[in-house]
Amino acid sequence: MKDRKIYNRLAKKNMLTMIPVLFIDLCFIIYHLFTFLVFKNRLYHLWEARILDAAVLLFIIIYVLFFLLSDKETRYTTIVPRILITGFICMQLFYGVFYTFLLFPRGDYFSSFYSSLVWTLLVFTISPVFSGALSIMSFLWISHFIDQYFFHYSKVSLAIFLVTTWIVSSIHFYFMYFYIKKDFESQKQKEMLSRISRTDALTNLQNRYALKLAMNSYIGKEITVIIGDIDNFKVYNDTYGHDIGDLVVKEYGRILVGIFGEERCYRFGGDELLIVTEQSEEEITASKEHYFKCVKQFRVPGVDDIPTGSLGAVRGIVSSEDDFRAMLKQADMNLYHVKNTNKGSYFASYYNIE
Repeated sequence: MKDRKIYNRLAKKNMLTMIPVLFIDLCFIIYHLFTFLVFKNRLYHLWEARILDAAVLLFIIIYVLFFLLSDKETRYTTIVPRILITGFICMQLFYGVFYTFLLFPRGDYFSSFYSSLVWTLLVFTISPVFSGALSIMSFLWISHFIDQYFFHYSKVSLAIFLVTTWIVSSIHFYFMYFYIKKDFESQKQKEMLSRISRTDALTNLQNRYALKLAMNSYIGKEITVIIGDIDNFKVYNDTYGHDIGDLVVKEYGRILVGIFGEERCYRFGGDELLIVTEQSEEEITASKEHYFKCVKQFRVPGVDDIPTGSLGAVRGIVSSEDDFRAMLKQADMNLYHVKNTNKGSYFASYYNIE
């Protein structure tokens, strides 16, 4: 999975590298048309030249459509970019070799230089195995042309050029691969540390720091803040030990996550757990009934006395962070009202702006 993500990033980088190459290709085709129309360049009368230019234009259209129609999130995670890159490199190989052998003897050194330059640039974007296979294929194909038409060309020079290009492109590829891999691992480590800093170690719920980061996202919304804790938890903890106490807190947290969702639940402190939800009042009524039902069914092996849980809630619209803090305070007061009057139940009120 990690290597796939790294290759996806390489695919993105390679696709972006192709943009200037495609632009130069477009300029090259315009140059051909210009020399044909103005200087009556006889080369463009060749059907092969027209077909190759048409193929490049078609590829540019496909490339642009791919970027316009594909989803940004999955653009580089599919096989399509790799097919586009592979197809373009192979096409550019034939394109470059064709124009090199046709134009260089006629003194068109610009086109020959362009063909070699683009071929070299594109080889830098693919893996050494693939670039090596293409280099061997190029040598065999071009050697065939040399044997048939251009005896004065040197196969040794061609081999030196292809081998040198392959070595340098392989070094470049591995540098890019390990650079992206290191960057990927560094980013993954930062994400892991960020997640640890926002997660309670015991319950795996979000902690107070996560609540502080999320506080601003609740502004302008109608929410319900629910604070719950475990009745007589200190006595229960002292009686059965901290291991059993921790197990109970974790289980109560797991129940709340199962009902309200992980993104809405926080450990507020000690045995106090917090829920911030945008559910409707009807949904909250159903959720709290489900919660009390799950609490009654919860059992700890070897322990008969299972403590009940109380919930205090407040509902209102958050206009500022001060409003949110005031709602937390009011929910906490409602919780203690429950604990002083009817433990193991639920009490809610609407947010009062004082």
